[in-house]
Amino acid sequence: MKKQTQDKGRRKATSPRGVEKKTPVARKEPPDRWSNSASTGDPDGITPFGQLSVQKRMDLAENAEEREIRIPSEGNVIEERYRLEKCIGEGGMGIVFEAMDTQLKRRVAVKFLHPRLRVKGAYDDLFHREAVSMAAVRHANVVTIHDFGTSDFGPYFIMEYLSGSTAAEILKKAMDQNKLLPVEEALEIIEQASNGLNACHRAGVIHRDVKPSNIMVTNKPRRIVLMDFGLGVQLTEDKLRHAGTPSYLAPEVLGFAEIPAEMAKRVDLYSLGVTAFELLTGKLPFGTGTWIELLRRQQRQLPPLPSRLRPEIPPHLDQVILTALARDPKDRFDTCLDFLNAVRQRTQVEAEAKEPRRSPVLIVVDDDPDFRLLVQATAKATLPGCRVISASDGAMAMDLIEKNLPDVALVDIRMPGMNGMELCAALKGDKATRDLEVVVVTGAGGAAERNVLNHIGITRFLNKPIDPVHLAALLRELLLSKSEPKGAKRSDA
Repeated sequence: MKKQTQDKGRRKATSPRGVEKKTPVARKEPPDRWSNSASTGDPDGITPFGQLSVQKRMDLAENAEEREIRIPSEGNVIEERYRLEKCIGEGGMGIVFEAMDTQLKRRVAVKFLHPRLRVKGAYDDLFHREAVSMAAVRHANVVTIHDFGTSDFGPYFIMEYLSGSTAAEILKKAMDQNKLLPVEEALEIIEQASNGLNACHRAGVIHRDVKPSNIMVTNKPRRIVLMDFGLGVQLTEDKLRHAGTPSYLAPEVLGFAEIPAEMAKRVDLYSLGVTAFELLTGKLPFGTGTWIELLRRQQRQLPPLPSRLRPEIPPHLDQVILTALARDPKDRFDTCLDFLNAVRQRTQVEAEAKEPRRSPVLIVVDDDPDFRLLVQATAKATLPGCRVISASDGAMAMDLIEKNLPDVALVDIRMPGMNGMELCAALKGDKATRDLEVVVVTGAGGAAERNVLNHIGITRFLNKPIDPVHLAALLRELLLSKSEPKGAKRSDA
């Protein structure tokens, strides 16, 4: 009887008529990073390693030990060079540490493939692709990668260290105080992120995860940087695989439509439109939820006008953002540059409606013509409205400065004739140019020369060879601060 009872327990469920019930076929679920996002609140679907329960961490450590996987921690040294100091971030693909490059004496960020993914295996190629995607782009608004390698802790890559806050953190801080980002600050972030994304696309890289938490805003100098290419792909791939954070994904991605490579850029453009909408209004155009809930809203609703949610948003921006959020990718902007120009055109219209502003003036003094051209091109790309004048020696610079009083001067310390030290002393000794912002460029200046320059009020220096990214960030910081309404009286006039 006992055996018969057990056999009955193994029988499949039947209907009252004795007909065997068919077991429902499980619906195919979307990728983990989507389905987990609604239940955990983490857009990447992964709980930060440091927030796991003790038991979970022990399990992970045991699994790692079984696979001979070591987990990085503070104090570890990578390749006898990079000393890990503290964990500063985690995401779907990896863990990021602040570290010290003991050879070059500079701070860097080291990203490792997440221990969970190493336990699972088969993610090394994806991680390497992130590094390749980042390395393909060299731009002031995109995080710079220095190196890639494999250590006892798995694959890693070295990035520039960025100190600041993400756009998401800045927005949250404002909203916690029942405020929103100032419109101009939101537009600055949007424009610079667009610049970075345009550089990615020109390099043949699709980001696939554009959102405020992947945009870093640094200070001293202020710089807005697109980062986290964990889902990035090359445009050479035939089709775009489906991935990303649901609230920022285009309808064609949420709907698992086949996306040809030539339309891939417009997926990023949609995410950029969502990011712009959120930074300006504090809301997401279709809210949050599971991927299927968001897809239904996208199919059945139109996003609200940003200016309806926040009246101080200029109405001209409504059409720009809604074009980026078009349901059909063919109705969106062709490129990030088109989106950026539309935003800037709106900015120009608003500026003309108010008080026009004077363009800042930069003078570069260097006997190297290639360097002068580099500075001119960088300044124009960084701040298109600025004026750039150049001189090959100190005497020529003094004549130009007398006729065109600049806002900022880049001065090479080594020049024939009147050299940089003499020019700086002359400028700081003249009442008319005493307050001129001077940046000294040097390839050989020593501590003694810097002490002399510090004594006369010059504290900014650039070392040759010049890093274009750092130069662009510095020029933006200095020149934007010098822009002022036309007709305004200058303090140094």
